[in-house]
Amino acid sequence: EKELAKWITANAKSLGVRITPEAVETLLSLTGNHLMMAAGELEKLALYATVEQEIDKEMVNKLVPKSFDQNVFDLVDYIMNGQKKEAIQLYKELLILKEEPIRLLAAIARQYRIILQVKKLSGQGYNAQQIASKLKMSPYPVKLALKRVNDFTEMKLMRALSELAELDYKMKSGAGDKEILLELFILKS
Repeated sequence: EKELAKWITANAKSLGVRITPEAVETLLSLTGNHLMMAAGELEKLALYATVEQEIDKEMVNKLVPKSFDQNVFDLVDYIMNGQKKEAIQLYKELLILKEEPIRLLAAIARQYRIILQVKKLSGQGYNAQQIASKLKMSPYPVKLALKRVNDFTEMKLMRALSELAELDYKMKSGAGDKEILLELFILKS
């Protein structure tokens, strides 16, 4: 992540613009730390920034689309914070973008699992880098999960995972409309 941030800053300079550290962080989060995606978005931002000669966080938020993972993280964040209106609105937007409810369910369950695993490992004294290494994942999702670990008990996270597993079974066995089943989960959470 640090190397990618350095690369973005240097590449922006070679494109004739400056990029603020906040903009670099936002770009990395929106592109999910994917080099090719970040490079393409940086070129677009550099073209847009011809007048100001600087790329800031606001410009990145305005021009760079959120990745699937970022949208799912936001959705889980809304669900966990009890922001039902925002969660349903984002869910409907994802459905309009033709995202499959089963894929969304799997991604939501993955986020809950990551938060639970990070909670357990951080409780054992591991830092973010060690957790990422132990879970064999990039540091970014671990960093995001670390912000959430104190908000929920292990029991609550395990209960949510159990509900998600039951929902997965219902969806795959045809026990109801997939879109409605996932929407009900969001509303009940």
